[in-house]
Amino acid sequence: MAKHTFILSDETVNDYGFKILTDGIDLKRFKKNPVMLYAHIRSFENKGKEGVILPIGMWENIRKEGKKLLGDAVFDEDDEFAMKISKKVDKGILNAASAGLDILEYSEDPKLMDKGQTLPTITKSVLKEASIADIPGNANACKLFGENVVVSIGLSDSNPQDLDKLFLTNKPQIKMDLIISEINKYHEMTGITLSSKASEQEILVAMNKVLSKQKAELSAKDETITTLTAEKDKAVTDLEAAQGNALKDKATTLVDAALSAGKIVEKQKERYLNLASASDEGFEFVKAELEEKKAYQPIHQQLNSGASGTTDESLVEEWDKAHKAGKLESIKLSSPEKYAEMFKAKFGKEYKA
Repeated sequence: MAKHTFILSDETVNDYGFKILTDGIDLKRFKKNPVMLYAHIRSFENKGKEGVILPIGMWENIRKEGKKLLGDAVFDEDDEFAMKISKKVDKGILNAASAGLDILEYSEDPKLMDKGQTLPTITKSVLKEASIADIPGNANACKLFGENVVVSIGLSDSNPQDLDKLFLTNKPQIKMDLIISEINKYHEMTGITLSSKASEQEILVAMNKVLSKQKAELSAKDETITTLTAEKDKAVTDLEAAQGNALKDKATTLVDAALSAGKIVEKQKERYLNLASASDEGFEFVKAELEEKKAYQPIHQQLNSGASGTTDESLVEEWDKAHKAGKLESIKLSSPEKYAEMFKAKFGKEYKA
């Protein structure tokens, strides 16, 4: 009897929108008992008038070639029904096989999705049985087994029962466990503690509560930051104002003292006061200049005091010292009358501004 090689499964996307990764199919269990059924029917499943349908043979040379899972069909020659199926295979009437798989894990990773795929990719599974089928194999017909649900899919099924439930049941639990663990860290905040078997709805409710609490906390922190920032800005403004007032008070005291000592005249007061109040540097500059100044004495007072013989010499000496120190321009600006007297003593003529 001729042997026929069948594709038991491949990675094409079926009409229901999912695919099975060949690399993820575990064959160890199946190779120990490579039973071949017809259309996934086991003896206790058949309730027809013809009686039970026993396995029709076995599979040999189970192997993976690229993305295909292949097997050679060996029919039971002592089984009448099996031989009917074998003859239909020989004649080319039946050309397809279908794998029955226990689903262990699937993924919704977009990187694993192919064109036209709308459901997850089955990444880990165990080959449980393989059948000769009247409907093409993995691309169009496949029998899937999940926890508490068995789903048989064929081209005649317009709406496979429990297909969505199968994928929900077999979600990778490790990811859910991590999510539950993270949510339970916020028990004191939410008052919720999830069990390891929490439903998606329970997880969603808990997540929303956590997010709501976190949002409220962030909002409160933002308000606190805004308040503290405003208080800091006000404190800086107040400090700058206080420093400015203190500097102005110091400058007023300094300039008033110079005026009282006769180092400056009234019309010079405002200019010195503005400069000394503008900044610490301005204050120090004015202070140093005023400290060097001598009390101003008009010429007529000097003459009346009997100092006329030495007045010109003294003024010339002051001119020379100021000229050597580069201070003549400063004296001209701050004490124009004194500058004019020094100029006249030095050059024997009136200064013309």
